[in-house]
Amino acid sequence: MLSPNELALLEAIRDSGSLSRAAAKLGKAPSSVSHAARQLEERFDALLFDRRRYRLQLTPAGRLLAEEAGRLMLDVSRLTQRVRQVASGWEDRLHIVSDEILEFEFMAPLIQDFDKLDSGVTLRFTHEVLGGTWEALREGRADLIVGATNEPQTMPNL
Repeated sequence: MLSPNELALLEAIRDSGSLSRAAAKLGKAPSSVSHAARQLEERFDALLFDRRRYRLQLTPAGRLLAEEAGRLMLDVSRLTQRVRQVASGWEDRLHIVSDEILEFEFMAPLIQDFDKLDSGVTLRFTHEVLGGTWEALREGRADLIVGATNEPQTMPNL
């Protein structure tokens, strides 16, 4: 896994095309950036930077590393956000059960509004018939029921 500094190095070189401009962008000395680039190549045992031309460029391996590392960093950022949310009381997943009398299209605008929160909470929907919604709640197959018919059965901690 790349550190945020190593990823920033790859992006700075890719965007600027030179060690001196990448160093200026990162606020480091060019020799420091050159050393860090060589260490990265040694670590992966691969040529990541094409130094043959006037303009410094990432090799195909360097581009792959930068792209995949960027994707992984985004995944780590999302995971960190989700862990913090769960630690502060958010659910990781929400199982919603509705009675079949409720049309799913009725829920679509609510789902879209929920998705705009970008919470990372996974929603799972199922339908039940008759008293099945209450049964799903009692058995732990549902966190929330919508459109339940009939009276609830006696359930402790409801």
